[in-house]
Amino acid sequence: MNSSNQKTKVKRNSFSTIDKHYTFNYTPTFDKVYKKANKTSFLHGKINSNSNEIVLGINEIPSTTLDKRYFLPFTKYYQALNSDTDFQFISDLDNTEELNFQFFFFGHSLDTSDKDYINEVFDFVNESKSKIKNIFIVYHNKESKSRLLINLLNIRGKDDIKALSRRKDLIFLNSKSIELERELNKNIVVPVILQ
Repeated sequence: MNSSNQKTKVKRNSFSTIDKHYTFNYTPTFDKVYKKANKTSFLHGKINSNSNEIVLGINEIPSTTLDKRYFLPFTKYYQALNSDTDFQFISDLDNTEELNFQFFFFGHSLDTSDKDYINEVFDFVNESKSKIKNIFIVYHNKESKSRLLINLLNIRGKDDIKALSRRKDLIFLNSKSIELERELNKNIVVPVILQ
C-alpha cells in the first residue's frame, strides 16, 4: 500500500471569511489553527467532548444479511442517532434569495460513506434561488481530481454533475491556485467549508 502525506500550505487569512465549518474529523484543528471558535460542527462527534461519542462504522448493511438488527450498531446512522452527535448540517442555513452560498469541499474524499451529507449539499444548491450558489471541490493534483470526480459521479450521477458544471455551480479548483484564494476571500456570500 502506497500512501503519501499531502501537505499544502494555506495562508491563515484564507479562511477568515468562512461563516461555517462542518467536519467529518473528530479533532478541533480548524478552530485552533484559524481561531474560528464555535464555527465548527462535528458531524461524526468530537474527541475531548464531555461524552467522547464518535461515529465509526459502515454506511449500510449488506443486503444479503438475514437479520439486520445485529448489524445496526455498526452503522454510522445508528451510532449518530444513539450518540446524539452534532446533527446540525446545512438545514440550519437560511436558503433565501437574498443570500448567496459557496460550499468548499476541502480535504474530503467525497466517498459514498458520506453520501447523505454530499447529497444534502448538492440538493441545497440545486434547489436554491440564490444568484450565487457554488460548490467548489478542492483537489491537490490530477489524480486526486480524477478520484473526486469518480466519487461524485458514483453518488450523484452524470446528468446532475454535467448540469452543475455547465451552469458553473460545480467547480474544481487546485489547492494551490489563485482562483481558490480569490474565491475564499469573497465577501459577497455565505462561505461554508466541508472537511
